[in-house]
Amino acid sequence: MDSAADAGVLRGDPAVELWVHGSDDPNGSGFYVILGNKGGAQNGLRLTSGWIELWWHDEYADSASRALDYLQTICTHADALLDKLTPLN
Repeated sequence: MDSAADAGVLRGDPAVELWVHGSDDPNGSGFYVILGNKGGAQNGLRLTSGWIELWWHDEYADSASRALDYLQTICTHADALLDKLTPLN
């Protein structure tokens, strides 16, 4: 993580937290991406992506490929949520 942060791949804001919560329901497995404010008077304010379904992969695919695809899916939705906070110039 330190190498990625040093390379500018990861950036952080100490005033913001990003959570990924897994969730199962009768219709399938999925997750929520939740963005929260850590500081100030509005620290209870949260923004969520809504429930996102995860699709199960071919059982013959190798574990590394499946894990990478799941992580990329989570990162795509986390990025989309963060983009909603980007000020328009």
